[in-house]
Amino acid sequence: MALAAYYLWTEPLAQVVERESFTINRVYAVQSEQREVVRVEFDYGIDDPSQKIHDRFTDGYVVCDPARQWTVKEYGAVHHNLNNDYIATIKTVLEHGDTVEDLPIATKITQTMASAGDGYTSESTINLSILSRELPNEELYLSYYGLPEPHFERSWFGAWVWYLIAGIVCLAIAVGIFKRREAGM
Repeated sequence: MALAAYYLWTEPLAQVVERESFTINRVYAVQSEQREVVRVEFDYGIDDPSQKIHDRFTDGYVVCDPARQWTVKEYGAVHHNLNNDYIATIKTVLEHGDTVEDLPIATKITQTMASAGDGYTSESTINLSILSRELPNEELYLSYYGLPEPHFERSWFGAWVWYLIAGIVCLAIAVGIFKRREAGM
């Protein structure tokens, strides 16, 4: 969730725009909160037979803030679920708070959905907060999560074996050169 400011639904924005089924229709600047932001209008299709997904997003848009590391401020689309002919309008608004290492963090995500056919609407809100900017050292060990720590045994095949092999190779080369010089005289 920390990188929600760079996601479109459940996928990273960078991966979505790289797909062949993602088509940019229009890009332009708009005013938002006394700042100029960028609005990208798009169409997007998802066809994944393995997950039985056959969706189209039309009249889609994403609003990015170039002054805050191009974070996503809002996105939405008309969602066409082609498996069951379901159509809904989806809109997600992200509010950004603190930054972690110059990366804006979404602190509130509000998603609304309105069905075109049956009048169903829903709204969900997720509030996020940064509990700690530091990771305790204990969390870096498997034992913190109830797992055993691995115990690696040292091999008998240490550095001395490599030195021995290198010495033998050098000795063999020296003997070969010595014999070649004797045979040449």
